[in-house]
Amino acid sequence: MSFRIEDSSNYFLDDTLVPNLFIAEYMPDTPGEFVKVYLYSYMCVQQGKALTNEIVAEKLSLDREVVFSAWQYFEDRKMIKKHHAAPQDGYHFDVEFMDIKSRLFGGAAAADSSSESASDLKKTSLGNEELQKMWAEIAEITGDVTLSGGDIKKIGALIAEDGATPEVIICAYKYARDRKKSMKTAAVSKRIASWTEKGLKTAADVSAFLAETDVRYSAYREIMKALGLGYSSLADAEKKEFDKWFDEYGYSLSEILEICAKAAGKNNKFNYVRGIIRKEVALAGKDGLKGPSAMADRDEHYRKLREKTEAEAAARTREVYAAIPELSKIEDEIGDQNFERIKILTSNLTDKEAATASIEKAVAKLEARKEALLKDGGFALDYMEHRPNCEHCGDTGILDDGTACSCYIGEK
Repeated sequence: MSFRIEDSSNYFLDDTLVPNLFIAEYMPDTPGEFVKVYLYSYMCVQQGKALTNEIVAEKLSLDREVVFSAWQYFEDRKMIKKHHAAPQDGYHFDVEFMDIKSRLFGGAAAADSSSESASDLKKTSLGNEELQKMWAEIAEITGDVTLSGGDIKKIGALIAEDGATPEVIICAYKYARDRKKSMKTAAVSKRIASWTEKGLKTAADVSAFLAETDVRYSAYREIMKALGLGYSSLADAEKKEFDKWFDEYGYSLSEILEICAKAAGKNNKFNYVRGIIRKEVALAGKDGLKGPSAMADRDEHYRKLREKTEAEAAARTREVYAAIPELSKIEDEIGDQNFERIKILTSNLTDKEAATASIEKAVAKLEARKEALLKDGGFALDYMEHRPNCEHCGDTGILDDGTACSCYIGEK
């Protein structure tokens, strides 16, 4: 039996809703002809058009084998599901487009592999709903509403294996945003692991820790002391004002402390110092200021360093994938296996070790294959890894415990 699509100009005037996740996460690594198959078929499904593989091949000027390969590619990545009319017939099947957002972020569509584990996962104290709220808040903080699958898996591993809490994870992203540090998951995850290792579980724990160790918080303490005020009385409004003095007006800590010294004997020293600084800024005018503070200069320096080394790592990865196409698929499979492992570890299954044993064996086999391919191709095992200039801080200027790195202190 064959089917035809009635030619009509009407549906060309409509819109096809494609998940941003497909564009941002899947499309960059998907062969171009496969992307055409997915998008064209997705459009037809949304329009209610009858479709066959033969029609797809004809409309896109592709060989039928390319269409079959595309569907196999997407099924391997759990983006579609093929429903065969007969098990032995590999060429005639219906295609069901899966909810790729639920697959990465949790939800009903992600729970088809095991009804027992999916049910248990929803009952756990760290179940899908709480995780989705955390992902949503991270996306809002970073401004990246798509969040890559790799990011989600890395953060999920911190929860499952290191015991990191959503509160600490969210605080780590807020810290990076507020300090204008890298919000790449590779950088933030190091801070999350460090804070978790120190026993931090709540936002209050993080605040108390930063109050003792963070570079900016140390500056807050110095200013409050110079104003004759206790650090415990520091309010958010005062923090924002201090940040403005540093980041917007370009004052150094020593310059601020010098102005604070002039406030001796004043009833409200904070208002007095704020008035002096704002007056100086107004008199100097925007063009008359000395420019960004040394702190802001260093932050920009590190941002450029990170961009350069991250671009270099991406280029090396593309080089390896071009030389060894199989490696990309292996890494996808490793990611999928690890994601399944995270789901089990964050559930309340009683025998998690047994449930993850087969997954660990599969991952070990894939890792061994990956290493063999890299060696045979003449690549070092860490060739695709990010290589920051400073091994201690990862080109952020700040160590995992929130203190300044030696390269930050010595940088002009």
